[in-house]
Amino acid sequence: MLAISKLFILLTLNSTEAPDASALGPQKIGQADYRFKAATDPSILSDRVTEIWGRLFWPIDKEPRSHPVIIFLHGNHGPCGVSHGTNWREDTTCEYTLTGVCPTGKVIVPNHRGFDYLATRLASWGYIVASINANRGINCGSGIPTDEGLNLARGRLVLKHLQILSEWNRGIRPAPRKLGIDLRNKFDFSQVGLLGHSRGGEGVRAAYLQYRDETSPWPSLIPDSLNFKAIFEIAGMDGQQSRLMNPEGVAWAQILPACDGDNALLLGARPFDRVMAAHNEQAPTLKSLLYVYGANHNYFSTEWHESDSLGCVNHSPLFTIDHPSTSGSQQQRDITLKTAMALFRGNLGRNPKTEFNRIFDPQFSLPNSLENMTRVERAHLSTPNVSVNPLLEDFEAKIPYNPFQYLNLLSNITFSLGHVLDYYSEISAGKIRWTRSGSDVFFQSTWAAPESGIDLSKPGYLSFRISRAPNTFSQSEFADFGLSLVDSDGNESLSIRFSDFAYLPEPVGYFGWIHPVLNTVLIPLDAFSGVNKFNLRALKLTFDSTSAGTINLDEIRFVPRNPEALSSIASIQKNNFQFSFRGPEEVIPKIHSKMARLIFPTELKNRSSTDNVELRFEADEAFPVGGSLLSLEVDGKDYRLSDFYDSSDLRKLEFKIPVAEIDQVLHAKSMKIYSGALNVWGVLK
Repeated sequence: MLAISKLFILLTLNSTEAPDASALGPQKIGQADYRFKAATDPSILSDRVTEIWGRLFWPIDKEPRSHPVIIFLHGNHGPCGVSHGTNWREDTTCEYTLTGVCPTGKVIVPNHRGFDYLATRLASWGYIVASINANRGINCGSGIPTDEGLNLARGRLVLKHLQILSEWNRGIRPAPRKLGIDLRNKFDFSQVGLLGHSRGGEGVRAAYLQYRDETSPWPSLIPDSLNFKAIFEIAGMDGQQSRLMNPEGVAWAQILPACDGDNALLLGARPFDRVMAAHNEQAPTLKSLLYVYGANHNYFSTEWHESDSLGCVNHSPLFTIDHPSTSGSQQQRDITLKTAMALFRGNLGRNPKTEFNRIFDPQFSLPNSLENMTRVERAHLSTPNVSVNPLLEDFEAKIPYNPFQYLNLLSNITFSLGHVLDYYSEISAGKIRWTRSGSDVFFQSTWAAPESGIDLSKPGYLSFRISRAPNTFSQSEFADFGLSLVDSDGNESLSIRFSDFAYLPEPVGYFGWIHPVLNTVLIPLDAFSGVNKFNLRALKLTFDSTSAGTINLDEIRFVPRNPEALSSIASIQKNNFQFSFRGPEEVIPKIHSKMARLIFPTELKNRSSTDNVELRFEADEAFPVGGSLLSLEVDGKDYRLSDFYDSSDLRKLEFKIPVAEIDQVLHAKSMKIYSGALNVWGVLK
């Protein structure tokens, strides 16, 4: 039975609405493809042919001048498809990856055209955008041991395009005639932005970090001295190669689609967690996560016509689940326009409009045009640098102490430390569980020694990240508790209600995977009375109203008030949507069991002469070509180097297994193939 949640609306108190950055700009634009002959380029990948292919968008100027540069990179997707009329295409095979052509009856998938709607809008505001194609050799391509998802290679492909743009800019290579524009002195490489979708998210992060490496060859190849200012990711991947990719020193934001059926683990949250845990940043820059209800993985791109998602749990989709879809999701594209344009217009250019950064900051309400579309929850910090946003508690120390080794107080609760589902496993949060309500049921985070305290008298907020654990509250209850401050003399402020400043919703997600995302809550310090704010030593959470529940808590900080805000009372996002609390069985038909057959022993190749054996599998339906890595799990151990050994048939997959481990693999008790968290194939030996 469907139980409809009550309408829960919190009014915005004297707050400032973030401006909408998505309007069409005043400049006319030009656009055209550029494409060079495919070749093996060791600066990208030395073991295969890749291709320089992209589409350039530029503002048409009356006077000569240079413009900020933005590179777009799409995600992993099949490069060959079957067209079903003008509005729908089914992308089914990978021949183009190896050969540069698609077979008869199939067309090349223009993956780089999926964000034309955003590129044209940015160009109308004076940005030059290059949206690049990674089909040849990379999309649907076999990974390598240090780069299983080929995202380091994607990063080098981005840098190669920037090298070519630099050569056009300096006049040492003529721009292709088909572009119809002289590009000498047109690019301002002191102002560079990056945007990536899915594996392209980790790919653009890889470009940023590989350029900055101490031994990087790219600064000499691109002598214009690139200055990266902003990176925007959509459903970005993480951990598909050999190094951690942290967006330190650059304005960075990430969309997390709550109904993502490909990147169901929401791996894009992990870079945010790692940066927060680092606590310092030499060049302070904003970091933000945008958790978008109802969004799937694919429909931010207009060129990905098949939905990755079968439906949403506890929230309503922004897309049509029925297959095929001829329209994708206009709402998801609008969300991209409003958020990506805010990041670039707010941080990129000689005179960025910093007011557009308000869309990421919970001190400001979202633009009405976005808030009326769906619920968007935010995790945000202007910088993790503790000299700007002082850290009070990060829940990394041993229980019951905080990082400063002061004793936290626990009363009639169960408290533990550990990582929150979907979050980077080395980052710890506090989990607080209570089974009854009362004034004697509380958790106190202590920041200073007895009779001492911290000066929090300046205008600002207590900031913390919080989520409610799934299925730990009654559907009729809304998570609420009291908040109070304790000063150096032991005085406790009058208690205020959490629900007066924020709403903690039941976690939502995709079939089989609910996301207790840690979002940022701001509590204004001037809401507390009766304590000495020059000497505060603790924050107390008293669970005196909700009968039982579990919450996750992390990153308690002092955040200075943004002078652009009209009031020290934080804006509170309205939640004027009625969401249905439904079980997965009511939303999504049961996924049938999928099986793959192990081909043994005739298809085992080179067992004695190479470091790896190619273990082949066949299935009755295609394995997905998407952002998540395909993995072979053998008795709990993962093997992630995979390839389609027949690029015309995505039902045929092989994994590379070290020779020394092949006998153990073949005699394993359990074996399965999976993609992300949800798509699982059993194995028949």
